[in-house]
Amino acid sequence: MSGVGACVASCRCRSGSPGVKPVDLNGQYLRKTDSRPFFGGAGPRETDVDMVPGELTWAPQGPTGRWFVNELHNGVRSDAAVFRVRQSWCDHGVLMARTIAKG
Repeated sequence: MSGVGACVASCRCRSGSPGVKPVDLNGQYLRKTDSRPFFGGAGPRETDVDMVPGELTWAPQGPTGRWFVNELHNGVRSDAAVFRVRQSWCDHGVLMARTIAKG
């Protein structure tokens, strides 16, 4: 029987200071411990995997503006020689239309 344990932490920060353009920062931390990661006899017997995804969103014109910049990051690390991944991606976009529901 495989033993699995996981721990998740999450954080979200939003700037609200006067004169500072809106910035959202979202991040998580996941730690997983598995006693049989490959369900068989080969490979490591116990492994810990750490994962950190993050997102940064900046709206230079404010939350009602049209321009947004996003930075995404994903990092995965294992204590055994299984894998290690680091990915980052940055994008910018313009909002073409906005739907506002009136209640």
